[in-house]
Amino acid sequence: MNVEEFLAKYKAMRPEGARNWVMPGGDNESKLMIIIGHPSLEVLEAGDLLEGPSGVELQNALDSAGLKESDYYLTTMVKYYVGQTGKPTTKQIEECAAVLDFEIEAVNPKLIITLGAEPFKRIKKENAKVTSFLGNITDCPYNCKLLPNWSPGLIVTADPTQRPVFRDIFMLAKRFMEDRLDYTPFEKMVVSDPEVNKAIIQAYIA
Repeated sequence: MNVEEFLAKYKAMRPEGARNWVMPGGDNESKLMIIIGHPSLEVLEAGDLLEGPSGVELQNALDSAGLKESDYYLTTMVKYYVGQTGKPTTKQIEECAAVLDFEIEAVNPKLIITLGAEPFKRIKKENAKVTSFLGNITDCPYNCKLLPNWSPGLIVTADPTQRPVFRDIFMLAKRFMEDRLDYTPFEKMVVSDPEVNKAIIQAYIA
């Protein structure tokens, strides 16, 4: 499916009278898919998912990993601004579920990176914690691999100390996409110590 056909189908799935939907970015033929929770007001105003403080944080992480625009497909779980709470409701997630499923089917990714808790739970299809899987490549119901990461908004507004981990996970993704990653299959373990999380990620990319 070429980009014109893809975007035409994407736009056709927008419900009549729906709020302003943000368009995806990157390359729909890339096999690396990145899913943000929802667009910020800055993103909606600019029409670009890499605008605003969170967008800049994400762009910097992509640059540090050597990922170009042609290397990834970037989209959102919820396609419109969700309000000042910053957390989408179940109804908002369900409103956009069909189009996200279409995107995943059309892109047919090798790896999905989810940014934040809600996209991770949506793709994993279980009420799992990001901290239990952070930096680990695991299976998901979409017949591809899943790699959870922090939301860029968390780095910007709450905990900038997580920036190295946030960036390292994109480096991990690049190595996986290039088949340069040796790793053992994921085995779930509960990790609550951020320093242990850092050590796990560094062990992957060393």
